[in-house]
Amino acid sequence: MKYKIKCISVFMHLLLSSFLCSVALLEGHTSSVKAATHEDPIEDNMPYYVVIGAFSVEANAHRLIEQAAAQWHYTAQYAFNYKRQLFYVYVLKTLVREEAYGMAVELQSRQDLRKTWVYHGTFGVPSLSSLEDRDHAQDVDPSTRERLNIAAKPTPAQDSLKNPSSLQMSKDASSIVLKAFRWIDQKPVNGTVRALDKQSATMVGVYQTNTPSSLKEIIHNIDNITFVADIFGYRKVIRKFDASDLEKQNSPKEISFELERLKKGDIANLNVTFPDQAAIFSPESAEELNRLTEMMNENKKYKIIIHVHTYFGDKRKLMARGNKGDFFDLSKAVPTSGSGKKLSQMRGELIREYLRSQRIDTQRIQIKPWGDKKPIYGKQSEQFKGNERTEIEITRD
Repeated sequence: MKYKIKCISVFMHLLLSSFLCSVALLEGHTSSVKAATHEDPIEDNMPYYVVIGAFSVEANAHRLIEQAAAQWHYTAQYAFNYKRQLFYVYVLKTLVREEAYGMAVELQSRQDLRKTWVYHGTFGVPSLSSLEDRDHAQDVDPSTRERLNIAAKPTPAQDSLKNPSSLQMSKDASSIVLKAFRWIDQKPVNGTVRALDKQSATMVGVYQTNTPSSLKEIIHNIDNITFVADIFGYRKVIRKFDASDLEKQNSPKEISFELERLKKGDIANLNVTFPDQAAIFSPESAEELNRLTEMMNENKKYKIIIHVHTYFGDKRKLMARGNKGDFFDLSKAVPTSGSGKKLSQMRGELIREYLRSQRIDTQRIQIKPWGDKKPIYGKQSEQFKGNERTEIEITRD
């Protein structure tokens, strides 16, 4: 009898111990969940954007908006992401996370929109009160819920941003025409001009040339502005101004950029883009290719080298333009494989073939495929994929 009582006592003791351990574990789990939720920037009032593309050139954002309406029947908008230094094109803005993720996953199922992602953060000119939100902003793959590294430039220092109320600018100071023209014949040149904060060298806006532009947002935040006209086919022109100088000018205001064609020895970035690991042009590359064609046609003496760089060097699956296939249609591309250098060669040949289709003599064109041999960003940098670039060197003019 004593033996039975002892067994029951031991059993009850073990049962009670198990219960107390379960409660302790449950409390610990609850605490850890609360801690994670407290630190998780998802639980805030920042909106979610379903993004279908991001560009360094504003005109490319306009073209994607037009494509979204004509081809996919979506009403798209764009905004400038100051942290990423890119124009984001988005088709949905919402405060409901799952609504954004659901739509983005649906768009990813389409071949031509498979790189859609969700941006959780804010746009607009940064103010002192919004810098904390910008630190929490993130780009997310809706399928894996993993954060994406979108190429970005350094965030401007806090002390370089002024309180908008501290600068009293007139209405006339917010409107200006950035007039770009060829110095040789005064012919207008359409393109874009970048505005940079002179102190931090961070881009704060991109504006179309030869049309009135509102600078109200940036002149309320920045004292010293640098304007850079870097239009392909012409030498870069830089103009520097104080906000107070712009205020003193009579309306309508103009800042002139006299452009000169590239000369022998010059190397210029050709802002063409490609789908990842593919030798097919993205649709937004058409305007830049037209500039290259125009330059080659204007001066028949021009000879060039196309320098093509990638961000990887190892062997991977690639996509190539098929025999006489469309230069811009990824759906008609054919699969292949090769190294980063091979992809560089394929992309260089794609540009040369495009110029051939525009009746440019290919004897004037050389290709140098570099692969990943000349990086400008380290492998740990957020801008690592920015190593993928195309440059045109003038060898004869």
